[in-house]
Amino acid sequence: MIKYSLFGIPWETQAGTAVFGIAYDATSELAKGALAFPAAVRLASYGVEWGEFDASDFGDLLPSIEPEKMAGEVKEFLDGLWSRGFRRFLVLGGN
Repeated sequence: MIKYSLFGIPWETQAGTAVFGIAYDATSELAKGALAFPAAVRLASYGVEWGEFDASDFGDLLPSIEPEKMAGEVKEFLDGLWSRGFRRFLVLGGN
């Protein structure tokens, strides 16, 4: 199995910026697709040379469908990164 990170940055290491995706489109009424966005961006970045980018990829959250639970799960994940010393975040996804 090949696991792509954004621009080939390291996985789950200490860095200046934490990168993660939120694979969620449960509240989209018409067009679904935001769920696949984080993985698509990583795949599209494969082989692109970004240069020095002090970041680490933490993969994707696959949160609960219910918006209230989803928000709590994202907050819990961010709290965990914050407690590890991360203060900048690059979030892939959207809905």
